Amino acid sequence: LAAGQGRRPPRGGGAGDKPKANSQWVGVVQTGCLIHDVILDAVEDARAACRLHLRDAPSVYIDGFKGIRCSYIPEHLYTIMLELLKNSMRATVELHGRSSNSHEPLFGESLPPTRITICGGEDVIIRVSDRGGGIPPQSFGRIWNFSFSTAPQGIGELAGFGHGLPLSRRYARYWGGDIEVFNMENHGLDAYIRLGVREDGIDAKRPEWKKRDSLVGEGIEHRTRR
Repeated sequence: LAAGQGRRPPRGGGAGDKPKANSQWVGVVQTGCLIHDVILDAVEDARAACRLHLRDAPSVYIDGFKGIRCSYIPEHLYTIMLELLKNSMRATVELHGRSSNSHEPLFGESLPPTRITICGGEDVIIRVSDRGGGIPPQSFGRIWNFSFSTAPQGIGELAGFGHGLPLSRRYARYWGGDIEVFNMENHGLDAYIRLGVREDGIDAKRPEWKKRDSLVGEGIEHRTRR
């Protein structure tokens, strides 16, 4: 599957670009892929789509470990984040913004922000949290079905085709990762993207006591097999 066709390449560049420091390409896989930069591309494009179709978009805050690098296909991560962010932003604007039934709709920076947290270690995990009202319980069990969508039809590239979430989960599982969604009805969603790959340089960053525990565990396993 060719993720991101027709979209601009992520900040990390394409496989044909000159490798940057701490990064090179093995086919379509970028070693030393800077997760934060790929997420920024998805944020910019999701906000642009939301503004185009709904005339507004919530702010996005990114925290956690912004320097994390790992070996990954940037286009896959870009697609995963873009689809999750489009859903998050649309739900937030529809619940709180101009198109809501509220007597005091919120605009621009007053909209509840979407928050992204990046963590790394033995696995790289990204959390996306919003206050878009969550998903109705009767629909939640169907969000991974192709062609199912909670969005109204006719809002172009922003939503409505029902392919974004199931396709994103397939990309995550391609590497042994996954996507889990925790629904808080009438409040929002927390989506956890587990990439299924180790953070680059994790052994050098690991505290000494963790290194010792790892070596002890390996010794016990070796003796058991003997």
